[in-house]
Amino acid sequence: MSGTPTILKKIILRKLEEIQESCERVPLRE
Repeated sequence: MSGTPTILKKIILRKLEEIQESCERVPLRE
């Protein structure tokens, strides 16, 4: 199914965006 990789790609990209937003919202301190 050629459509599956596209769906997974969208899900992964969305997860990455959520992670970036959470990181920007709560800055990490070393």
